[in-house]
Amino acid sequence: MWLNTSPMQFRTIDGLSIRYAESEERDDHALLLGPWPESLLAFDPTWARLAEQAHLVAVDLPGFGHSQRRDALLSPRAMGEFVIRVADAFGLENPHVVGPDIGTGASLFAAALHPGRLRSLVVGSGGTAFPLRLGGMLKDWVEAPDLEGYRRADPRQIVAGALTCFGAGIALPLMGRLLDSRYGWSAWFPTMAGFGFIGGCAMLLVMRKQRSLTSTAPH
Repeated sequence: MWLNTSPMQFRTIDGLSIRYAESEERDDHALLLGPWPESLLAFDPTWARLAEQAHLVAVDLPGFGHSQRRDALLSPRAMGEFVIRVADAFGLENPHVVGPDIGTGASLFAAALHPGRLRSLVVGSGGTAFPLRLGGMLKDWVEAPDLEGYRRADPRQIVAGALTCFGAGIALPLMGRLLDSRYGWSAWFPTMAGFGFIGGCAMLLVMRKQRSLTSTAPH
């Protein structure tokens, strides 16, 4: 296990306690940003091989893993600036950056705001379109002027509604294949239509609840 040779430690960066792991020095450097909901431990399977080629520094970004949180950093632009501060703190000159998941937006902003500071980016599985291309309830959530309406919401209702919608979306194709194999298309199609109707109604109820909370939030 890579922790035998690169134990996790903590370092204060910009006033925050940041968990990190570091490999032996090499000529090249790579900064690895832990994904969520995993952590820097997600790099365990590839650590030994990568460490043969580059000096590695893996970190849990602020508010994730075991690193201290600061609300002002919980946006891609602000987190991108923090990525640069991490590179500075470890003396990483022109490092490669691996930023999956929550590290994707931060890495892209870091590269855009500091041209030439980073040697390369490896990103993925994170939202990257800018301006953001969102619709429906997700667009309302992201563009809400404040969070008061959501703080007053009962999270159980939102989660229950989401599980109803996504649960139907997962169960539908599985049930469809089973019915089709046993009874044919005449049984599969009505079942699909019924589940689609139920899932659509559940989504509408969740959207209606969310919009009512937003409309009652103080401005």
